[in-house]
Amino acid sequence: MRRQGARRDAPAAKAPPSSVLAWSTSSGRSSQPASSAEDRLEERRALEEVCRQVYGAWLPAASPIAQRDLAMHRPHIPGDIDRALLMDASDRLGIYELDEATRTALRQIFWQVVTEG
Repeated sequence: MRRQGARRDAPAAKAPPSSVLAWSTSSGRSSQPASSAEDRLEERRALEEVCRQVYGAWLPAASPIAQRDLAMHRPHIPGDIDRALLMDASDRLGIYELDEATRTALRQIFWQVVTEG
């Protein structure tokens, strides 16, 4: 019980919480289409490299049946390959979400790489 007239101590001032960066990301560029011919050429080369790497990694591990199925179901790309293409292209280009034009180009380039064998 508090006595009347007794002084109540002010609560101690709390230090502001210190900020700690838990996660940060930056793509370094927008997801807009490449603006110059040089940018488009650089993007195309990056997509070609991604397609060669993904197909090159998939091919030795794929059974003859999986290889035949890939060819038979063209232009459909199996989900595991498509995911790898999208994720690797996103990483390579520094874009979190690829726009539809880039996705379409990526898939067309993939089939060119498959055809080249």
